[in-house]
Amino acid sequence: MNPGQLDKRITLQSPSGSQDALGERITTWTDVATVCARIRGLTTREAMAAGQRQAMTSHMVEIRYAVNVAAITTDWRIKFGARFFTIDGVINVSEKNEMFTLACTEGARTE
Repeated sequence: MNPGQLDKRITLQSPSGSQDALGERITTWTDVATVCARIRGLTTREAMAAGQRQAMTSHMVEIRYAVNVAAITTDWRIKFGARFFTIDGVINVSEKNEMFTLACTEGARTE
């Protein structure tokens, strides 16, 4: 990938939880890393090929592999300005620990 294509700054966030006085889960988000990314909206054809019915994958986000983001999972989310992306899938491109491709749905995760 051409590094010039990583033209957006995003923040990767991981969830942590606690319980309130009634025992209900409270999710708080912790910033893990702010990284450069390429955000690409999928075409209708690509979205249908992703085969996701419940949470339709709408964007692919590409970031460089780094030690501080190596533990990324689908529990994490992406903050991009005032927008949030739920991570539907994590791909370690070519299993070379160089790039991650994140299949995402725009919007906050509903629990």
